[in-house]
Amino acid sequence: LVILVVMLLWKPLPTDQYVFFIVPGVWGLADAVWQTQSSALIGVVFFDDQEAAFANLRLFVSLGKTMAYLYSGLLCENVKLYIACCLLVIAVVLSTIVEILIHNKQRPGYNNI
Repeated sequence: LVILVVMLLWKPLPTDQYVFFIVPGVWGLADAVWQTQSSALIGVVFFDDQEAAFANLRLFVSLGKTMAYLYSGLLCENVKLYIACCLLVIAVVLSTIVEILIHNKQRPGYNNI
């Protein structure tokens, strides 16, 4: 989220060439962590049916990339960054809810309601 805010607030200058390397590098690191953690979470949640779960993951990742490609020429960069920020917040909230549900399910005395 921080790198998205940096991209929203940063005004490129000719002397800031190093930022063009730092921002994609940090983005790549954050994306690698996010993809690894989401794959691990899917592997835990859908332990019995991992093939279908990972197939759905790849399907929706591809769908998201297709949608981003389709609107890439129609929207300015600020709007695309706001969309990414909103989707990231939604993903973090939903992932946190799943983590809490998994944690509560592993506690003794849990009633599956």
